[in-house]
Amino acid sequence: MSELFRARLRPLSLHTKVALSIVALVLVIFGALLSIYLSTARTLIAEENRRRAELLAAQLAQHLSSEQATDLAALRNDALYYQRAHGEITEIHIYGLTRSGVREIVAFPVGTAESAVPLDLLGEVQGGRVRSRLERENKGSYRVAAGAPIESDGKLMGFVLVRAELSDYKALLERVNRLTWLALLMAVGGITLSLHLLFRRLIYRPVHAILQTMHRAEAGDLQARAPVCSPDEMGAVSLGLNALLARIQQMTEALEAEQDRLQALVREATAELSERNRQLQEVNRQLFALQRQLLQMERWAAAGQLATQFAHEIGTPLTLISGHIQLLRARTQDEEGIRRLTIILGQIERIERIVRRLLDSTRRPRPERQPLRLEPLLQQVAEIIAPTLESRRIELITEITPDLPEILGSPEHLQQVLINLIDNSLDAMPEGGRLILRAFAGEDGTVSIECEDTGLGMSPDILARIFEPFFTTKPEGMGSGLGLSIVRQIVREHEGEITVHSEPGRGTSVRLTFPALTTRRSAPEDGT
Repeated sequence: MSELFRARLRPLSLHTKVALSIVALVLVIFGALLSIYLSTARTLIAEENRRRAELLAAQLAQHLSSEQATDLAALRNDALYYQRAHGEITEIHIYGLTRSGVREIVAFPVGTAESAVPLDLLGEVQGGRVRSRLERENKGSYRVAAGAPIESDGKLMGFVLVRAELSDYKALLERVNRLTWLALLMAVGGITLSLHLLFRRLIYRPVHAILQTMHRAEAGDLQARAPVCSPDEMGAVSLGLNALLARIQQMTEALEAEQDRLQALVREATAELSERNRQLQEVNRQLFALQRQLLQMERWAAAGQLATQFAHEIGTPLTLISGHIQLLRARTQDEEGIRRLTIILGQIERIERIVRRLLDSTRRPRPERQPLRLEPLLQQVAEIIAPTLESRRIELITEITPDLPEILGSPEHLQQVLINLIDNSLDAMPEGGRLILRAFAGEDGTVSIECEDTGLGMSPDILARIFEPFFTTKPEGMGSGLGLSIVRQIVREHEGEITVHSEPGRGTSVRLTFPALTTRRSAPEDGT
């Protein structure tokens, strides 16, 4: 319940807290000072009453010493007159010194008990000193007992003891108390008002300005600055806040500039990525065209192989048939028979022409070779196959020796060879792996291209048959078995050699070796 009540209370402002704290502090300080003042005043009044009682006792003892009265009646009269002259005196006791000791001579009023006299006080007075004692404090007065020695010619004759009821000035103290509280309230009000105005000028206004500046900065106005009103701590706080806001503004501007720079970089990267995508699409189109061309060439190669076998199988029987028919035509005399045999010979020749045209149409044209640098060719092949390798989690490593000699070759046919070899390596690495393309010059004037993979490898039996037409280890419908046969044919057309090394589980390495163009050009000169 108390927590709910405190939660509903409005929080006090700083100047209200300071004002209440000042009022409470001033009240405590002035209350303590007033208590000390009243206690001190009462103590001083009590001491003053004791000194007054001592003075009364001393005056009476001096009077008795000067009168040297020895008559008892005279002493009583002196005591009576002195009591009347000083109304605050309630008792007077006069003691004399005899041979038997101290004896009371006069007691006023008559009948006052001797036991009421403080004997310890009389003992102090016997030493020749004036002494007093506060016996009790009545309401509005003090009862004080004072004693003084009676001396004559420097000789102690007796003692005087006086009791007096002296005022404690209570009315005066109450009036002073009221005036003091009134002054206290006026002082509290004046001090509170003065401190409030002073704090309002020196603290509240600078704090309010600082808070307003902070609110503006929080709203996004980083150019807001707090006014520096004075060269004190508040001014230092304002300067610190202004420096902080300036630093934040500087960092914000730097951040915005960095964001603009990053956006520009993103735009450039996006444009570059778009260009890369366009190039990739172009490379994919080229790859698709090459694949279609390769498929067509494989089909032509298959058709050529079939046509070659067909021509070989058909040619010999047709030759034999043609010879026998010519022999029969030479021996027969029947015109009709001769005519029919001539027709048969014509049809056999027609079949031979058809087979020859079929062979001519299925033969792949020989490559048009030209001086060729291998570095651009390998880089182009690497760009073409990069997306496929990445999709199959295969790492491509190129190790190309710079400044390789040129070779005589057809870029299209050699690109077909490399793509065919790489395609076989991809099939051998279904779970991913590493593909290495190397190009280096040999000491014998040759240039070699090596394609090495970390695939499944081949057994010696399979390795011995890889160049046979229509031999394949791929599933049915996945390959024609003519790829490596065509590769070897193209390499031979470039006057090169192909060698294959493979071990089961350790991958395959295919090396293509071509004569360098410089070697070919220098050969005639060496021969002459």
